[in-house]
Amino acid sequence: MKNLVAIIVGGTGQFGTITSKLLLKKNYKIIITSRFLRKKSKQKKIKNLIYHKLDIYSLPAIDKLIKKYKPNLVFYYAGQSSPAKSFYQKQETYRSNYLGCKNFLDIIKKSKIKCKF
Repeated sequence: MKNLVAIIVGGTGQFGTITSKLLLKKNYKIIITSRFLRKKSKQKKIKNLIYHKLDIYSLPAIDKLIKKYKPNLVFYYAGQSSPAKSFYQKQETYRSNYLGCKNFLDIIKKSKIKCKF
C-alpha cells in the first residue's frame, strides 16, 4: 500500500481533531502543525500522529515541512476563527487566514509535490 501522509495546519482545533481521527482510521500518517504545542510529555502518544510546531509566515519552515513529509493531502485550518476577534483584529485575521494559506500554496506549487489541498 502507498504511504498516505496528511498535514493538518492548525490541527489542534475542532476541525483538525475531527479530520485527524477520520484519517487515522484510513491509515494515514498525520502531521498536525500548530504555532503552540503542549509539552511532549503531555501529548498523547498515538501511532501515526506527529505534532509539529510551525510558523505559517516562515516560507523556509513550510518548505522544510513539505519536503520532509511529502504529503498527499494538506488541510489548512489555521487562522483567526472568532468572528468577534476578526472584526477587531482585522490585520491579524488577514495575515493568518490569507497570508499563511498563500504561503502554503506557493511552497506546494514550487515543490512540485502532487497533493490535494
